[in-house]
Amino acid sequence: MKAELSMSSKVAIVIGKHRDAMTIGYSLAPIVIAFNPEFSPNPKVLPHAKYTVAQYKIGHANLVEALKELNQTDPAVTEEVKWGGSAGIIGSPQGISSQLTPEQVAEIVGKYIEAE
Repeated sequence: MKAELSMSSKVAIVIGKHRDAMTIGYSLAPIVIAFNPEFSPNPKVLPHAKYTVAQYKIGHANLVEALKELNQTDPAVTEEVKWGGSAGIIGSPQGISSQLTPEQVAEIVGKYIEAE
């Protein structure tokens, strides 16, 4: 497991398969990008690269706008399979690997950090 702050001290990037990745990230920053390179919700689903992006409370970032840009940027996205979520938490497509790097996701999310 690897945890680090992005260029902004408001975003923690957590890389690994640990199920407490969000908790670890929130100990560092109010916005967390958790990247699991081998996510599989059950044995019937092949492992794939999966992102979860969340904020401790709504107002740290505009994840709805970030979601739009992530869908435009990720080559894995199709008409049927895309990033989804809400104002508080978003995730990469289910069942397929995102083609974005953690740095690319952090750069996009960083554009939508709300000013305090």
